[in-house]
Parts: sequence; C-alpha cells; structure tokens
Amino acid sequence: MRARPAGLRAIPRSEPLPTRVAQRVSEADFDRCFAVARLTPGTNLLALYTPLGSRIASWRGAAVALAISTILPALIATVLAALYPRYSHEPLVAKAMSGAKAGALAVFLWAVIRLSRPIIIAQTGRASLLLAGALTVTLTGTSGPCRYSC
Repeated sequence: MRARPAGLRAIPRSEPLPTRVAQRVSEADFDRCFAVARLTPGTNLLALYTPLGSRIASWRGAAVALAISTILPALIATVLAALYPRYSHEPLVAKAMSGAKAGALAVFLWAVIRLSRPIIIAQTGRASLLLAGALTVTLTGTSGPCRYSC
C-alpha cells in the first residue's frame, strides 16, 4: 500500500472505502479527488462527487454527480422558500427558525475558535484582544448590514 500524501495524512480516514467504491476507484484516485475537494471553494462533497463520478463513469458520471448534488438541494431550498411565507406565522416554524439561527451561530463560533486557535497560541496577547473585539462587534450588531435596516 502506497503512503498517502502529506496533506491527506493529516485528515484521518475513519474507515476504508466502501466496497462498491473501492471496486471502481483506487485509494490513490480517491485521495486525489479528496485533495481537490478540500482545495476548491464551496461544498466539499459537491467537489468530491464530481471527480469521483468522472473516475467511475467518465464525463457522464461527472455530469450525473454534479446534477444530482446541485439540482436536488436547489429544489428542496426552492420548495422551502416558497412555503415559508405561508407558514412563517406558525409558532412551530418560528421556533424552528430560532433553532436554525442558534445552530448557525454555534457553527460560526466553532469555526472562529478552530481557525483562530493557532494564531492565539502563537501571539496570545494581540490575537486574543483582536479576536475578542471582533466577536464583540459581530455579536452585538454594532457593525454590518443589519445595523440600520434590520
């Protein structure tokens, strides 16, 4: 078995490739597709499905993977957006939206913590002060598009 590239060794693979995928795509090809997916902006899964589809079934596989991974979520988002005005006044919908906002805030804060941790460790004083100021401005709404209109 060949060693995985250095960038991929940092990301542990919790289990081997599923048998159906392993029959059609080598581990090296999967690792290359995964590396490309990690480098491209946007959703990692979308960026992973398309090259894997290409490896499995040529350009048709890539087209099908791209279509399924973009059209289906877009359809779901469109349906939800069309239904929201009709049901937005319902208490259950309001609670669900509050939960979604809380979840989005938690994901945002965790990303800030994870991304800023190396900087804080390297330059504790300045980085901590800058991070605290940025979080205060962000969370209090003293800056940004909602300052005057929301």
